[in-house]
Formats: sequence, C-alpha cells, structure tokens
Amino acid sequence: RYGKNTEELRAKKAFRESLAVVILFLLLSFITALVLFYLEQKSFMDSLFESVSALTTTGLSSGVTSMDMDVVSKVFLIVNMILGRFEIIAVIYIFIENRKIPARGSEYIKHLHIHNNKHQDNTKR
Repeated sequence: RYGKNTEELRAKKAFRESLAVVILFLLLSFITALVLFYLEQKSFMDSLFESVSALTTTGLSSGVTSMDMDVVSKVFLIVNMILGRFEIIAVIYIFIENRKIPARGSEYIKHLHIHNNKHQDNTKR
C-alpha cells in the first residue's frame, strides 16, 4: 500500500482525467449524432461528422445543418459549439478538480511527507 510514490498517484489521476475527457467527447458526439440522425433523417455518418465538427468548432459541414432544422437539433449543435469553444478539457477540470483524492491516497501522501521530512532531517545532521 505504501510502496507507490506520489508520481505514480499523479500519473493515475492524469490518466483518469484524460479518460474522462475522451469518454465525454465520444458520448457527447454520439448523442448529438443520434439526435440529428433521428430528427433530421440524414445518414448517421453525416450526423456524426456534423456533431464532431460542432464540438471541435471546426466549421465544416456535411449539409445536415439548414434553416429548416428542428429546434432540438439546433440546441444540441449550439451546446456542442459552446462546449467546444470553452474547450471541453476546461469544462472537465471544473468538475474533476473539485473531487478529493480518496482517503487512503491522502493518508499515503501525508505519510510520504512526514517520512521525507524525517529523512531530510537525518541527512542534515
């Protein structure tokens, strides 16, 4: 339990955060694509292209968007564009950074800090 170092804990935390970003990106893209596919009656690939384009604020279009689009489709694309503009990573960090390290992890970090301070005191003598 105490054999891991803080770099390993940080690496695991960074991996979890990165995985959350990728999963959220894919989830949002597919949900929007399904909405466009269902409401606009376009091909799924065109709908997926449109949703990813909106989320990444690329600006490219496959012809799915038009003035006659359903309001729900427009709202989904608008939300994707706003999230893309804020950069989805920043939005993720708002939620992830508020979470605390689990109790065992924080106790481990305290243990390391105390152990390192004792070790430094012994080497100074």
